[in-house]
Amino acid sequence: MDLRVKLTRCEAALGGYLIKWYSPSAELGWHAFLRRVQDLPHDWRYYVQEERAWWISARGMATLRGYILNYDDAESIRPRQRAALPPEVAEAYRTLHLRESAPLGVARAVYRALAKEVHPDTVGDHEAMRRLNGAYACLCDWLAPIAAAA
Repeated sequence: MDLRVKLTRCEAALGGYLIKWYSPSAELGWHAFLRRVQDLPHDWRYYVQEERAWWISARGMATLRGYILNYDDAESIRPRQRAALPPEVAEAYRTLHLRESAPLGVARAVYRALAKEVHPDTVGDHEAMRRLNGAYACLCDWLAPIAAAA
């Protein structure tokens, strides 16, 4: 059975990549590759439901390299382009240190991680938490219709 697949989407995101794939040889290859992805350590992979894609860390992609037929072209495979963002949404992405193409699931995970660092009950301050909450609320309002349409 050929485990090799071709990527249909590969987008750099948060120290890793959002990927989708298909198997040119048989459906079995797709499932076998999925098992390889699921065998990666949990912090190397994450399924982003809103995007119907897997986030794979750079280390995870290096591990999977031998199974991807178009690995060398992966950086050139891009998702559909979104329209220009309103300035407040672009600022929210910057506040959360996200690329403008990050899906809601990734934004949620980053928000939670940053909230642990800046929360006033830990070592953070009230103003930083207020900015973080505002940025996350803005992104939720912006991304919710996109996630619902997927």
